[in-house]
Amino acid sequence: MTAHTSTEALLKFKRQLCYVDVGKISPNPNNPREPISRREIADIRESIRTMGGVLVPIVVYQEGDKFVLLDGERRWRACKELSKENREKYGRIPANVIEKPPTPVQNLQTMFNIHQKRKEWSTSAKAMAIGNLIELKGKLSVAELSKLTGLSEVTVNDALLLLKFPQDIQERCLNGDLNEF
Repeated sequence: MTAHTSTEALLKFKRQLCYVDVGKISPNPNNPREPISRREIADIRESIRTMGGVLVPIVVYQEGDKFVLLDGERRWRACKELSKENREKYGRIPANVIEKPPTPVQNLQTMFNIHQKRKEWSTSAKAMAIGNLIELKGKLSVAELSKLTGLSEVTVNDALLLLKFPQDIQERCLNGDLNEF
């Protein structure tokens, strides 16, 4: 099940693919921060170096002359590090550029859709994003949150339970310092 169920597509591509300067990209402020280990970045950096570039484009939207990530933060960080060694070879990264999601809710929906198809977020990351949706849209039922995010009702309930924990416990779960469930 996908989070976007209307007949209008959530993603609107401005162009199929382009190369974007890694210095003009920033993380998405609505993306829940999961820990990114130096080892993960080192592994991706080595893969990019071995392959001669990034094989799977990141997904961004444009804001003025800058770009905001929707998917590919680890690839972008690895490429950004490599660009310090060889700006000409690694200073630009392949990107699918979509139109900026018109609302913060659609921004979160887009990230839910992308991450459910790729590397799934942890329960604590899902909880943070669901908390953001509730702040933006007001009180929503479990069924409404499930439909909006594409998550099962059980997963939504787990996330809502985690949101009832004290903030420091939530942050420790998000950082991987505590097991979630």
